[in-house]
Amino acid sequence: LNNQRLQMSTKLLLSLLMILLNTNLISGQAPGVPPPHWCPPEAPYQGGPLIGPYGQDCTPAQGDCPAACPVTTDNRGNTIFTSLTSTAGKIICGINFDCCTCLLIECIDCIELVCNGDSSCFNAKDIQIFGIGNGAAINCNGDLSCKGTIIKGTNIGRILCNGDGSCQYSQQTLICNSQFGCILECVGDNSCSANPLNLLTENAIFTITNSAGMSCSAGACQDATFILTNNIGGNILCTSYNSCRGST
Repeated sequence: LNNQRLQMSTKLLLSLLMILLNTNLISGQAPGVPPPHWCPPEAPYQGGPLIGPYGQDCTPAQGDCPAACPVTTDNRGNTIFTSLTSTAGKIICGINFDCCTCLLIECIDCIELVCNGDSSCFNAKDIQIFGIGNGAAINCNGDLSCKGTIIKGTNIGRILCNGDGSCQYSQQTLICNSQFGCILECVGDNSCSANPLNLLTENAIFTITNSAGMSCSAGACQDATFILTNNIGGNILCTSYNSCRGST
């Protein structure tokens, strides 16, 4: 009777072990089985580390499947980065890390550039905006969405850094609409800030012509540089805690 019980216990333990292996609960993955991926088969991104053209980490978290500017390799294994150019009036980077891997983001006849996803335009070093009408809007809504970017634009109507850290360490050279100007709105925490201990790579410089003022929330503009010329009107509002501390 004891031998029968021992045999039954052994079989039960083996069965449980196989279940755990098949469901990847041991070591995270069954031996010899490739790691699962959450993006559909047709998605450009199929898992693994994703490094952008400027050395930035564009690897999304599970559940995010960025599609803009897919990264490929040639037959020699060299990485090929792609660009995103639109003449349709809008560029929308709506998913987390979307557009992070773009070599160039170019909005021609532009109404709006929207970086909605977290880290969606992160560290993109060549963003060019050519606004039409009353001016193009630059909307960096996601957290870290436009962090570390280099943006150049003409006929700009609005600059909104809404997410936390969204325009941190960014360098923006913009000419606003000559009639209405544009307001720089640094809404998110640390959204337009610089790091005074490492200004070589973590500086934030906003050079804005035809400015209509700027506003900074808590810590948003600290240690950054703002060059506002040919001002059309507006105010400089630093009304929150440390909103403009150390800025020039």
